[in-house]
Amino acid sequence: MQCYAELNPPTAVTQSLCLPFLSSTANNLIVVKTSLLQIFSLKSIITTADQPASRAEALSSNGAVNAHGQGSTATRLERVQTTKLILVAQYDLAGTVTSIARVKVQKSKSGGEALLVALRDAKLSLVEWDPECYGISTISIHYYEREDIFSIPWEPDRAQCSNLLSVDPSNRCAVFKFGARHLAILPFHQPGDDIAMEDYETELDGERAERKESIAKIEHSPDSKDATPYAASFVLSLLALDPTLTHPIHLSFLYEYREPTFGILSSQNASSTALLNDRRDNVSYAVYNLDLGQRASTTVLSVNNLPYDLFKIIPLSRIVGGALLVGGNELIHVDQSGKTNGVAVNPMAKQCTSFALADQSELKIKLEGSVIKQLGIDNPDLLILQPDGGLSILTFTIDGRSVSGLGIRPVDPSDNPLLAGASCASSIGRGRMFIGSEDADSVVMGWSRASDRLKRQRSRRDVTADNDEFADLDDIEIEDDDDLYADDKPEDKAQSTTAILSAPGSGNDYKFRVHDSLLNTGPMSDVAFGIFPVPGPTSAEPSQPKHELMVTSGRGKAGALTSFRSDLEPLVVQQYTCPFAQAVWTVCAKNSAEASNGDALDNYLIAAIDNPNGQRKSKAFAVGADDLVEVENTDFEPDAGGTIDAGTLNGGTRIVQVLANEVRTFDADFGLAQIFPLLDEDSDTGSRVTRASFADPYVLLNKDDKSVTILTADENGDLDEVEQGEKLKDTQWLSSSLYEDSNDVLRLDYGSDDDEEASNVLMFLLSATGGLQVCAILLPSKGIVTAAQLPLHSSYNTGWATHRIPLNSEANSLSYHSPSQTYILSTLSKTPFKLPEDEYHRTFPPENEPFLPEIEQSTLKLFDRKSCTVVDRHTLDQTEVVTCIETIFLEVSENTHERQELVCVGTALIRGEDLPSLGRIYVFAIIDVVPEPDRPETGRAFKLICKEEVKGAVTALSGIGTQGFLLVAQGQKCMVRGLKEDGSLLPVAFMDMQCYVSAAKELPGTGLCLMGDAIKGVWFTGYTVSLLFFLSTSA
Repeated sequence: MQCYAELNPPTAVTQSLCLPFLSSTANNLIVVKTSLLQIFSLKSIITTADQPASRAEALSSNGAVNAHGQGSTATRLERVQTTKLILVAQYDLAGTVTSIARVKVQKSKSGGEALLVALRDAKLSLVEWDPECYGISTISIHYYEREDIFSIPWEPDRAQCSNLLSVDPSNRCAVFKFGARHLAILPFHQPGDDIAMEDYETELDGERAERKESIAKIEHSPDSKDATPYAASFVLSLLALDPTLTHPIHLSFLYEYREPTFGILSSQNASSTALLNDRRDNVSYAVYNLDLGQRASTTVLSVNNLPYDLFKIIPLSRIVGGALLVGGNELIHVDQSGKTNGVAVNPMAKQCTSFALADQSELKIKLEGSVIKQLGIDNPDLLILQPDGGLSILTFTIDGRSVSGLGIRPVDPSDNPLLAGASCASSIGRGRMFIGSEDADSVVMGWSRASDRLKRQRSRRDVTADNDEFADLDDIEIEDDDDLYADDKPEDKAQSTTAILSAPGSGNDYKFRVHDSLLNTGPMSDVAFGIFPVPGPTSAEPSQPKHELMVTSGRGKAGALTSFRSDLEPLVVQQYTCPFAQAVWTVCAKNSAEASNGDALDNYLIAAIDNPNGQRKSKAFAVGADDLVEVENTDFEPDAGGTIDAGTLNGGTRIVQVLANEVRTFDADFGLAQIFPLLDEDSDTGSRVTRASFADPYVLLNKDDKSVTILTADENGDLDEVEQGEKLKDTQWLSSSLYEDSNDVLRLDYGSDDDEEASNVLMFLLSATGGLQVCAILLPSKGIVTAAQLPLHSSYNTGWATHRIPLNSEANSLSYHSPSQTYILSTLSKTPFKLPEDEYHRTFPPENEPFLPEIEQSTLKLFDRKSCTVVDRHTLDQTEVVTCIETIFLEVSENTHERQELVCVGTALIRGEDLPSLGRIYVFAIIDVVPEPDRPETGRAFKLICKEEVKGAVTALSGIGTQGFLLVAQGQKCMVRGLKEDGSLLPVAFMDMQCYVSAAKELPGTGLCLMGDAIKGVWFTGYTVSLLFFLSTSA
């Protein structure tokens, strides 16, 4: 039974892929956020960005050159292409997506490529874009969950095994590794797969009629339009391919092979750091060639005795060739002949492997969780996205067609726009890459290279070609007449005489910048409900309490507090006094000479006034800097009636006032130009206007009899009625609106060339209830007109008004303190860890490692919500981490039984795995102090009341009972403690638990509470003055 509702859709990106999906010429980015699939189109616009100035420009600016002969760091504005993401569609999927891949299928509905989606529960789904229904269409679903596949009882459950999906670069088949050692192979029909095999000897091998017949059926069958683009899939055991593949690690298809060929990383026994002395260098890399017709494989090459920590294969395109093996401490390149070259990236590599590696251990890079992507089809360099958000460039030294060395150059932190590690990366064009992240915002990142600008000037032809900038590495076509190892091509021979190696130096040769980003509000580690006052529309009105849901989100430097609000809170820009105003409109009126000036602000305000005697009037005001000035001595008549709507036509040269019975037009100085009556002149009867909509040169009027009238303005600004068709006249319309499609997003073909300008004005008519309301002006009942705008740094695309407050550090615990209207949070920072020199570690040898592990250290911070700043902090010990924060009403006096809302903090002390854990309980009060000058928010601070060390980490805190006591989950016990006046915590009752408690929540005033443990489930317990007892448990 589903007992929860999703409040916020997934925002952390787990997979991404670039392909022509909507059509054969489209450039689309597919983004997966766990179970949410989004389709984006890519659009390039021209923007200005700061670019490093040339040396001559730098000298001319300040005449300075540094000691290295370089100019200053002066910058200049430059017009650059910026890539933006436009959301096309999104779909909630029934399952967690583990992998996606692109497949070129025959005769897709859109003409583009298909998308192969792998789900966690051993499912594959092949989908394409259907232009007719403007959505995705499922081609096929493949299930691999049969019991006969998982027939070995000692095999692990498939939920505990990782799934791997890879597609052949020539789109001949896909392999899907699921379970422990099972491999599903899904072949795809490709025209000319066998016909292109010119080296096939029919005299020796006979005619391959069987496979030619299958191709003929697809290409020439009258029902070929309905034929599936795939053949029947089959499942093999990896042990059937090779008996040594007992512990597969990773697999991937490789480039430059005529037949489908993939590489597998595996080991014959499980790798373990604890058994490093016995199982060093136990990983093997093997390449297998698939024969889809015979369902067999051939071993092409095998490389043994590789480092134990290798975990990934990255196939490299033709410009480099071979494959890159990624380990936690090293990178190893294997070419097509089995030749290896490697580089160590940290000092641990020397202790973990005997494999020959070039030494760059001074970089101290950690590759676990890293993402590596090639910087374009024609660029041999690879970008390393490190788990901490750092960037490095991997380069290859190539002699002829053989790689002779690897080198890594770190990117300067000042040139790195990333805040956290990446989960995926996709090349979306020349100099563009989408970087998805689960820890920070996903970004479209672009780069330029200084050496490229110095080498040559790009021709116009190159600039034109750059418009089609969204190619991907998978666009590389494999020539069918290649031999198994792809002999040199003419372009390769030209390269063979030159070593492909980036210019020496640091990674500063590349300059990175962010083009666009996708908001990520995860991962969320804690949540708190807050109430904070918002000033009323006037200073005399009391503050109105507002509710928000505050969460800690992000990791590393991307850590932040994210606020979720169910209502909008516009920022007040200006306030004007307008007594008895019920509705207002602002217009920007221009003289004919100023009609082309489009950057002017609104200069008039028209208000509908309801006098106390019930009479409706209208007033016109000139908008001043500080107040509204009523317009006098003009043709504007306040007694003509209440205004229904107001706007401008003819480029702002005509002010239009819509009344219930007529429409009036004025010039820019409120000189009357025309009165267009809407009632019958003889009988003075007819329907009245209820609302109006403007889209120059049209005015659409909705009337009380549910009819509509359309007016249009000629070149002189005079209004005339547009003739309506019978269907428009005979239908009753509840609502209507005009929309000017200035970007041709919804352009329609009207079949007439009479008025080209009118073709982008669309009219929306609703014959059922509904509509869209956009608020831009607030109008309180007391006659105060408030001009406001939405906060610039808030997001509204998740169904919430979301505002993120960067902290530049990761936050893991959060609580709200209502008396002071502040948040208490814990932030984490990394610090090197060494075993302490105490009595427990006297026999340990001294640690002189240059590459120490890092642990987290917590800092407690007091966060003021109004100013969004930290006003006080309390730093804990170096190895102390906050595990929980709660604000609880505790009894602070045993005599008066006074209670106070205090901040209770539980921590854990990290001492190493050989010692039992310890924890501490802190109790703080938030007190008033003298604020800093010009910073009134700093008038509050922490006051430590109690600090007590306990056995076991403190993992949960809660109030309990009616006496103001504190429930503490420490280790495998839950204890009830009372705060004494001397600052100590007196144990009152306890209960043993089977494992540590991860959450505890009380039912206020009842003595009952719910405790969730790490394994068993939920415990329902109760406390009385005499004992703490167990009621029931639910697994």
